[in-house]
Amino acid sequence: MAENENIVIGDWSAIHLYLHSTCDFIKKGPDVVNPMDACPLTSEGLHAFNTQHPLYGNAPVDLLVPRQELRRKSNEICCHSVSFDLPPQAFYELRPNLHVASPELAFVRMGRRNLGIMQLAELGTNLCARYYTDLQGEIEDRPHFLTTPEKIEQFLDQVKGMDGSLKARKALSYIMANSGSPFETKSMLQFRTPCNRGGFNLPFDAMNFDCKAGRLARLLKQTDFCIDLANTKLKFGFEYDGRDSHDNPSKDKQRRNELVVLGWTIFPIDKSIIYDETATIRIAEQIARLMRVRVRYPKSWHSAFIQLRQELNLIR
Repeated sequence: MAENENIVIGDWSAIHLYLHSTCDFIKKGPDVVNPMDACPLTSEGLHAFNTQHPLYGNAPVDLLVPRQELRRKSNEICCHSVSFDLPPQAFYELRPNLHVASPELAFVRMGRRNLGIMQLAELGTNLCARYYTDLQGEIEDRPHFLTTPEKIEQFLDQVKGMDGSLKARKALSYIMANSGSPFETKSMLQFRTPCNRGGFNLPFDAMNFDCKAGRLARLLKQTDFCIDLANTKLKFGFEYDGRDSHDNPSKDKQRRNELVVLGWTIFPIDKSIIYDETATIRIAEQIARLMRVRVRYPKSWHSAFIQLRQELNLIR
């Protein structure tokens, strides 16, 4: 491949890369210059590009080009033109001459796709998560975050008017950082989403909240707690049963008792409940009463509830 010839991975292929690998290249920082200034995509350059790499997802691989006349489509690649004047730091280098759209740019471009707002919010929450799913389907901890809701917002402020940005900004309002699994993402969106979109509008403000015992540490066996979904002002949280990190009932009970000592109310939830429509409503209303908030259902709530569950793939 010529020195001045770059290949830029984008759209679904970039998303697949981010959601299924550690993405250590993020630590190096973004590109200083726009790599699309030199991506003519000659036959020679494409021949040197491994379109079958599993981290790019199913073929064809989505690539970004700066002009419409450079677009092409085959069984191996699908080129998308990006004529918008992108800000600095919109790309990362994977290796010389091979780059990928930043998580923020990839997210905004997903706003162009046929995704519902909550599907886009789910995708954004997983980009801001503390985990990734490896190619064998195992959930692993990330060594560092890919992005945050704040970084996505900053990027959106720089690309106002870009195709997909309006939809992406709508989805951003539902995104939270620090999810620990795909299930946690779906559960947060089900309970926290406003009622007019089919959720329950429960006022949670943190995922996997790090609660420290502080001056009460001497009274407790555990001094550092991670609460799955929390309202830090009300000191209310719920945790999921049926996961590897909570598989000892006696330790769970002791742990929750110690959180009570710290002033927290913890509501345990079996993971299977979220896939049961009636049980989800019942649990959400129990949580609302404990949090002393009222769930106000609009007339169209149930149809929105079903749509939300469909978008989150919670209907079995």
